Amino acid sequence: MNNTTRNIDTLRLTRFEVVFIAENITGELVECRNITNALNQYDAAYLFGQNNAQKKYVIKEVNEVIQPF
Repeated sequence: MNNTTRNIDTLRLTRFEVVFIAENITGELVECRNITNALNQYDAAYLFGQNNAQKKYVIKEVNEVIQPF
């Protein structure tokens, strides 16, 4: 096996908070938050977009959630 091949055992999921702006039912723009598990911040934004296709929103930022042990 090639050493550069990714192994599913070596991938670590991290919890990310996706902050986005969306329009509510009255037309007001509100800031919302969603927690997702992903490999990195780009993966978190991609997963959020895939799960919310055909909806109107703008991703403002993606932050790693620090969990206390």
